[in-house]
Amino acid sequence: MLWLGLLLLSAPASSQPLDVAVAQSRIALASFMSYQWASESGQAEGDWLALPDPDMNFGFEARTLVLSFALTNSSGGTLERFLVIENPTLDYLDIRLLHGSGREESFSLGAALPFGNRLVEARQFAVPLTVFPGEELRVQLRVRESGSMQVPVGLWSPKAWYRDTLQRQTALSAYFGLIVCLILYNLCLWLSSGMRAYSYYVLYIVSIGIVQASQTGFGAQYLWPNHPGFSYYAVSLFVNFSLLFAGLFSIQALGLTRQQRSWRLPATVVVLATLMLPAAFIVPESLHLRASVILGVLGSVIFLLVGLVELRQRTVTVRVYVLAWVFLFVGAGVYGAAKLGWLPLNAFTDHVFLIGSALEGVLLSFSLAARLREIGEKEQAMMALRMESALERVRLQGEAESARAANKSKSRFLATVGHEIRTPLNGILGASELLDDMPMPREQREYLDVVLHSGQVLLALVNNVLDYSRLEEGQLDVSLESVNLPWLLESTRSIFVSRYLSKTLTMETSLAPGLPEWIVADEIRVRQVLINLVGNAFKFTEQGGISLRVSGEGDWLRFEVQDTGQGIDPALQQQLFQSVVLPSTSSTSSTSSTSVSAERGAGLGMWICRQLVELMDGEIGLHSQPGQGTTVWFRIPLRPDAAPQAVQSEFTKDKTGAQLEGLRALVADDNGVNRMLMEQQLGYYGAQVSVAEEGESALALFREQPFDLVLLDYDMPGLNGCQVAEQMRDWEQQLGRPRTKIIGITAYALPEWLHAMLEAGMDLSLSKPVDRESLLRAVLGES
Repeated sequence: MLWLGLLLLSAPASSQPLDVAVAQSRIALASFMSYQWASESGQAEGDWLALPDPDMNFGFEARTLVLSFALTNSSGGTLERFLVIENPTLDYLDIRLLHGSGREESFSLGAALPFGNRLVEARQFAVPLTVFPGEELRVQLRVRESGSMQVPVGLWSPKAWYRDTLQRQTALSAYFGLIVCLILYNLCLWLSSGMRAYSYYVLYIVSIGIVQASQTGFGAQYLWPNHPGFSYYAVSLFVNFSLLFAGLFSIQALGLTRQQRSWRLPATVVVLATLMLPAAFIVPESLHLRASVILGVLGSVIFLLVGLVELRQRTVTVRVYVLAWVFLFVGAGVYGAAKLGWLPLNAFTDHVFLIGSALEGVLLSFSLAARLREIGEKEQAMMALRMESALERVRLQGEAESARAANKSKSRFLATVGHEIRTPLNGILGASELLDDMPMPREQREYLDVVLHSGQVLLALVNNVLDYSRLEEGQLDVSLESVNLPWLLESTRSIFVSRYLSKTLTMETSLAPGLPEWIVADEIRVRQVLINLVGNAFKFTEQGGISLRVSGEGDWLRFEVQDTGQGIDPALQQQLFQSVVLPSTSSTSSTSSTSVSAERGAGLGMWICRQLVELMDGEIGLHSQPGQGTTVWFRIPLRPDAAPQAVQSEFTKDKTGAQLEGLRALVADDNGVNRMLMEQQLGYYGAQVSVAEEGESALALFREQPFDLVLLDYDMPGLNGCQVAEQMRDWEQQLGRPRTKIIGITAYALPEWLHAMLEAGMDLSLSKPVDRESLLRAVLGES
């Protein structure tokens, strides 16, 4: 490190070395130092200069401060000294020593580093120095600080420094002991009285205590020694927390109301302090620290002014409150001015805030005691009213519990009904899919399309009823995933092919240029909304066609479904998105005017659409005039996404058969129709399928021969699907067998059942009815 020696030797000759042999027990090194500034890269800026401020207070400075001085020893013996940087909040300190013998030493200290990095376990940064007889020891300090750069440096004899450290530690222990006593005492009063002002007082004192612990180095030494980053946030956040809770405390302690002008002042401080909290993670550190200090001083002034204005109340509470803020105002004002570099930094300015905050904390506690007595007198007159209110709350809670129990019972009932419907529906749709692959006359194909469409309508109705119940209970969640936007439109259109062909209507889909091909969204919920909207459009359109358009609106993705029906009456539009709307047959809508109520059915679709869109942080609305058709639109946040590495958009027999050929699959279901369908669907692509009617048989087959895939129904006699999966996983683990892919299938569509199957060790869970594409995607690992 030859450059270090050259740099140290380049210090100006006017900086005379300090002879440690004649030095006092403590000597300030400012008069023996030279300094210069350095950029972030370490490049020196300007010449070495003598220190202009003996207190070494440079204010807020983003550059690196470089200090240089020399020590000599004219005595005949080796001398031990402590180099002490007496500001415990400095972020980074790089200390380099060049001995007369040419030996170099370097140390990295600072509040931004763990406490264990320090050479001496102390609040301040201390470096033990050994100065040999006749040698000249040159020292360089490089200081970086995000806050106010104050670098008081002293050279201490060990005995004097230990004595001073003990005295300061005793004083700080007394201060923080007082803070803890105030917190515990007032916390007990809060718990016993329930007075909100006590909670704000406790939080305010806690915030002040954390700030003081950070500023004195007490926190870094005892509270967060291994988390140095907390020291910055302790000031940036808890200065503003203290102002926030002080403002709320002032409003409560003084009994201020919104109708009073004086209420606005502490409320303004509360708002500003609240805004400063998230700013700590956005605004540069030095700027935020400076703003926090200024806001702290202004906040003290405002709280004092509010107290002076309220002195007209002539109550003990207000008088003690004002006296408390006078003490803190003096302490905060002097301390803030010193931090900003307006006043010299010395023992008084460094500790005046501690003294002021301690006195303020005690006096505010007294003011709360007086306030509690005043409120107690009023509370006695209101006791009867409170008792009445308490009884009313009990009654309402009972009603709420009854309502929750009723909702829970309703959900269970709907799940059971849904299970009973989904099981045969799985057979209807599955068999229809298998028939769809077979050649047949056109007339039979039309009948098959009717069966498929009717089954899909019934499935949509069951899903809507279940979603209605889950939405009412707030149990429906959004699951974000990568979605191919063109494929989403095409797959939605394909569902309605038979409908628009049978009604001689047209259906167009369009995607605006510039939109991403892939987005992040809840594909199931977006598709459900689109199917509901397009389905309604087909219901109520006899001539013309339907168009589905997607476009961008800034940060939004907009979907529009437009039809050429008769439009919707303006009076009905206001109710269309409400829960369970059954319009009368006299209402005109985007269909013929006859049998409108019958076609609307349960009236759940549009309400569910609104709930689902709002659940996805979106909006929904419509534009319609009688006789001019209807446009229903919704928009969700646009979140572009990169295309997955591998995408399979369709399942052809050749392509899928190559992947499933020879696959050994086990299907366990107590329903013979379901077993047959899954056996046929997988066998169609070349898989070797074994079947079991109940859990014990499936477990026996699994142990007798190896399988690549297991499909388990949830609701089987004897061992259910979850119990079978758990025993299969245990058996694999005991024998060291590789993990077999297990897919659970259930007609219970509620999340708790699907989650239970995953908890039991299954890899995936599917809800009946399971169409071929969903089954193949699950088997091939694309779901």
